[in-house]
Amino acid sequence: MTRTLIKKCFALFAGFALPLVLLAQNSGDFSVSSNDSIITCASEQYRPNSFLRRLFMGNNYRKEWAQKVKLPVFHFSGSGFTVKDLGGGMQTKSLHMVDAQGKQWSLRTVDKFITDAALTPALRNKVGRGLSQDLISAAFPYAAPLAGELAHAAGITAARPKVFFVADDPSLGQYRDVFAGRLCTLEERDLGFDSTADSEALLKNIRGDNRYKVQQEIYLRARLLDMLIADWDRHADNWRWGLKDSAGFHFYCAVPRDRDWAFYYSKGWVPFLAQKSGGILCLIPFTKKLKNVKMQSWKAWTMDEELTNELNAAAWEKCIDSFCHTLTDDVIERAVQQLPAAVYKTDGEAFAQKLKSRRDALKKEAMKYYRFLAKDAVINGSASDEKFLISADGENLRVTVYRNDAESQKLYERSFSPEETAALTLRGFGGADVFEIDEKVQSPIRIKIMGGKGRNRYDLKGAVRTTVYDVREQAGIVHAGKAKFHWQDDADSSPNKH
Repeated sequence: MTRTLIKKCFALFAGFALPLVLLAQNSGDFSVSSNDSIITCASEQYRPNSFLRRLFMGNNYRKEWAQKVKLPVFHFSGSGFTVKDLGGGMQTKSLHMVDAQGKQWSLRTVDKFITDAALTPALRNKVGRGLSQDLISAAFPYAAPLAGELAHAAGITAARPKVFFVADDPSLGQYRDVFAGRLCTLEERDLGFDSTADSEALLKNIRGDNRYKVQQEIYLRARLLDMLIADWDRHADNWRWGLKDSAGFHFYCAVPRDRDWAFYYSKGWVPFLAQKSGGILCLIPFTKKLKNVKMQSWKAWTMDEELTNELNAAAWEKCIDSFCHTLTDDVIERAVQQLPAAVYKTDGEAFAQKLKSRRDALKKEAMKYYRFLAKDAVINGSASDEKFLISADGENLRVTVYRNDAESQKLYERSFSPEETAALTLRGFGGADVFEIDEKVQSPIRIKIMGGKGRNRYDLKGAVRTTVYDVREQAGIVHAGKAKFHWQDDADSSPNKH
């Protein structure tokens, strides 16, 4: 009886917490002329008006949402902005604008508004909407500006949003009801790149053409900031990618955006049980003790697996040391001082102490996450022609990927230790690829090869357990070695597509 009741509670709590996942769907500095200011608060709707609400939903950031703060007023008329379009997800609304110089900006609502589109059918009622809306109190209303300052200090390309109160201005036109009288962040969208792409376009390009690459150290640095500030919502839509050309390659630079859930905090039963029951694994609160980076990073696992696969343990440690060295105590304190004065007075010292403590623990905890990723590593080719060579490197396996053409330009190289790595997956995606295992290779590391579309050649020697997925008609086998071949009806039916 008790076990059944607990299971039902877990299911109910996970259902109420679902909007946290659905809600979460930045470089220059700037100044906007504003001659007036206002005393207001981020929202009145999260006040802790009952003991049961605080018990089940948590104290969260209710005090900060209701805290009266002095903010500059944003007047759309006379600002020099022209509206481009309305964006945002199901809760956060953003107004995309262009200034007189042609730079793009975004005005984003601070508070979120739950609609039925974000809810399961069981929650599309008055009680369900109310409880779901109340979960927004676990988000820090001034997360975006603080995250932007920390990113800037850490050398990460990102927006530096500022919080404004938007005046009730008729010039807002059809968008007046959405933005007037609300707190919004204003941020520049132009990042100093010739062009930018979303994550869908990024993945399409790097998997389609081996001339496209990601600057993995830059991406890792941005992910370290995510860990520091407990931003659990780092899915693919929360990134932009700036493009730079160098030495015959097109390099993508990671630009994090949408910090709605940075500094997430709740000790309520609902989010706690939702996380513990497996409903939402990543709900790890922003506390003084940094822990469970693996679970906090749950929504980023796939991106991290692919976009940090060039970096070994030494590269991670070097990046972490550089990141932590940059974020000194003074730097953290200056960043926290950018909070509204009233919020800084009540929360500033606590935020600074948490950030310092988490920074000091970052290397240990981030390296645990590195080991999680390294245990089952993935190396991608592209739709271009590549040669994958696996050779012995002492007790380790060395994987080198070349362009499969006359120049044979090196695209990738990394050595994998069996103490860290249990399995390696090589994905060809397309093109005429060559997969070769040197005869001197002896390793307990398991190898899985997914040939993808194209006529592939296999020269597999050495003593290593290898499994190959390909289409029989397009596979040329020089040596099969110890490999087991699983023939597919077509390349799209291969595990490669996942």
